Amino acid sequence: MKSTASRRLSFIFLCLVPLVSVIVAFAIGRSPREIYIPIWLINVAAMLYASWVLGARNIRSLDLRKKRIAVIGLLFISPWMLASIFAGMGPPPFTMHEWAELASEQQVRFNILIVCAILLTFGFSLLYDHLKSLDEQFYSRFGFTAIIIAIPLMIIGMILWGNMITEAFVTIDAIVPRVTPDWLNPVRSTVDAVVVVWVALIYVACIFFSLSLRATKLLKSRVYTIASLAALILSLLPSTSPEPLATMNYVVGIPAVTFVIPYLMGANLLRWSSEGEG
Repeated sequence: MKSTASRRLSFIFLCLVPLVSVIVAFAIGRSPREIYIPIWLINVAAMLYASWVLGARNIRSLDLRKKRIAVIGLLFISPWMLASIFAGMGPPPFTMHEWAELASEQQVRFNILIVCAILLTFGFSLLYDHLKSLDEQFYSRFGFTAIIIAIPLMIIGMILWGNMITEAFVTIDAIVPRVTPDWLNPVRSTVDAVVVVWVALIYVACIFFSLSLRATKLLKSRVYTIASLAALILSLLPSTSPEPLATMNYVVGIPAVTFVIPYLMGANLLRWSSEGEG
């Protein structure tokens, strides 16, 4: 039986992972693979242990409700176990030449994001099913509808960025003199528009699921609803907005950042599954 102090420390550690990962990614930038991959693997192991201490061990529980909540919580946390590798990769390159030089790494980045999106879909699907069993279908139905629209759009966007656009950058970078084809900018603009849509839908889903979780008393805080609403508004602002709004618009639109609110929900659900223990 794990102590309350151990669960509290595990919760704090898990909550800090996305924040620290984003800060490291932008403050330090890309690190050598032989450094960031071992550190990432250690971090994944630490996150698994912290999740287990916090409540993921209840997947073995005979209490079906605790078992289900533990599985949902772990599915919500698992995308950031993978996405924490971006702390070592740094942000995506800002120039076509740098992108072409690191093409294989960018393809790995977007493939990881696709896996994250699939894990998140499983988590929301199980959560929706669980909320229905608790007779809460109004908010959760809206949330799940937003998710089943958002995730396919996200996967399409990640495939286009990770494959078509990346390959285009590699091909263009190899040409001397470097000439950008006429079709590339319209394609990039279209993909960026798709990104805005799915990012907004993810935050819409978070709003409705947070309302549903409050209605069923699985979560008590209004923070998730407020944070999701704020992120939604920021995500819809034009990129030409004055600072600091332009930077905030960029941050909330980062694919991995859209997983943060579900991730924190997952950490709290794991904590809920262990209430009364220790």
